[in-house]
Amino acid sequence: MNGNRLRDLRIDRALSLSELGDKVDKSASTISRYENNSVAKWDPDLIIKIARALDTSAAYLMGMTDDPNFIFDVDIKDFANKNYNEQNDATGDPELNIFISDDEMSPEIPYGAFVKIRQMEPGEKIQISSFYYIEFDGKKCFRMAIEDNDDGIGFLPNDMSERKIAYDPYYVNIIGKAVSMKVFFEDDIEYV
Repeated sequence: MNGNRLRDLRIDRALSLSELGDKVDKSASTISRYENNSVAKWDPDLIIKIARALDTSAAYLMGMTDDPNFIFDVDIKDFANKNYNEQNDATGDPELNIFISDDEMSPEIPYGAFVKIRQMEPGEKIQISSFYYIEFDGKKCFRMAIEDNDDGIGFLPNDMSERKIAYDPYYVNIIGKAVSMKVFFEDDIEYV
């Protein structure tokens, strides 16, 4: 997370370290460590809380956008119950940042990653090995496009309960295509 952005927004919102800490259930010293970039393992859930408390986006705090007023990033858990077209119409932005807040797609898309999606163009062909945000059985998730045995297109299932997505593209509603991904890795290596 960009500590300078956090500090500047906190000051701009006339909040002390303690006041922001109270809003996100953390101590002033924890907020200070985030501002001073001295947190080795950041907590994605806390970053979302901080962004909401400061009326900005996690995408801004993480350096995905330079617009502090860009408040349109979505937690995948929240987005699962919303329609992308409604979201797109509300913002006028053809792209959407989705914050991955679970491990369902790990290791391909790990917890704490941001994925930017865009709507599919009419008649656009699906690209093998690209990630798509899809809906099936009332579930929304990212899956990779694959070739099926009959030279058709399907999506890589996560487990046997999803096997139908591998060979029946009509069973799947494609919400959008992933166009970029930002993943933050922890460095657990100890340097001697």
